[in-house]
Amino acid sequence: MMGKNSKKRRIGSDDYTLDLEKRVLENERSLADLTKLFHEQMKEKDRKIAALELENSELRKGIDGGLLVEKSVESGISDDVTDGDVTDHDLLVIGDSLVDSIDPKEVNANGGTTVVCVRGGSPKDILEAFRNQIKKKRFKRIVVHVGTNLIPIYHKEYVADSIIDTMFEIKKLSSESKIAFSCMLPKWNDSWLPDIDYINSRVANAGICVPPSRRFGFCNHLSRFVGMNGQVNPALFAKDGIHLSKSGSKLFNKSLKLLVDMD
Repeated sequence: MMGKNSKKRRIGSDDYTLDLEKRVLENERSLADLTKLFHEQMKEKDRKIAALELENSELRKGIDGGLLVEKSVESGISDDVTDGDVTDHDLLVIGDSLVDSIDPKEVNANGGTTVVCVRGGSPKDILEAFRNQIKKKRFKRIVVHVGTNLIPIYHKEYVADSIIDTMFEIKKLSSESKIAFSCMLPKWNDSWLPDIDYINSRVANAGICVPPSRRFGFCNHLSRFVGMNGQVNPALFAKDGIHLSKSGSKLFNKSLKLLVDMD
């Protein structure tokens, strides 16, 4: 019920028209603000994409200039081998800068381990480095660690699909090898964990839900870096929050060794 002093505004009245014009103006301002914010966010995203593309371009140009690091513990066989020369101990770990913390002796005490680190590498960069690697040597087992460098600028669905496509291609190029994806690790001082959980789960499922000729394994060491309370231990990471500290590297090596020993 309306009070004595209440005044009902009729459609078409001056009060109603002024109120409507006011709301339209406010909505236009809100829309303008949202549009401005959207364009600013797109500019920032374009800047990040351009920076990543430049980094990857420099990587492809200067792969001998220190951005690609290779270390190995030989098993006594020559570099020029055929598929029949591959032994049970030959292991390749290939990936972005996180694999630089891997100690081949700790991961595979039997020797024959090669670690190839492509700093700043995307899945396409890792695949290119893998193609070059298998021209020299074939491996019984292959572990791939990649994806971290895409998370800041791409949707989680795109990152997961890029990793899956790379894993399938590596399996195709080395069909007789046992291949596994080394799950993505968190960044302790950022909100990446939900996206990483999604990506890891999607990649793991993709490696299982395919015909045997395309299947690949999954090394889940995320639980070593994330506690039961869902918190990430900052002591396991370097100051940048992405790369591993000495204690984090030991855990990473231990987890990969468990994968190798179980194989």
